[in-house]
This record gives sequence, structure tokens and C-alpha cells, in this order.
Amino acid sequence: MIQEEFDFYRPCKLLQPYVRYYWVFKSNQFLNTLTFPIGCPQIIFHKQAPLYIPELNAAQDKLTISRQVNFS
Repeated sequence: MIQEEFDFYRPCKLLQPYVRYYWVFKSNQFLNTLTFPIGCPQIIFHKQAPLYIPELNAAQDKLTISRQVNFS
């Protein structure tokens, strides 16, 4: 059975001027899906398999700071 889950969280009051939200994505299988640029930088932590980016022919590191990109 495929199980996928997004959980969104609001930061504490002290962080709200700097952090809009943070989220956790969980899946029990390999996914092939498009993501879209959101117009702001992201700090990404991978606890298990890193995200593979076909346009760059590379996988993200366990800790990645994302910049604005022009591809999905």
C-alpha cells in the first residue's frame, strides 16, 4: 500500500518573522513527481534517501540550502 503524508507546521512566535512554515514529507516508496519553485530559499534535511534532481543529474546532500530555480 502506498502511504504518503505532508505535515505543515507554523514556527514559534520568535521565528515567524524569518520562517513562514516548515513541513515534513513521508513516503514508503520511491516517488517520481514534479515540484515547483515557490520563490523563496529553503533549507532541506533528508533523513533517508536524498532527493534526485534529473535536471541537474545529481542527488541533494543530506542538508541542502535551495535557491530559486527556473525548472520544476
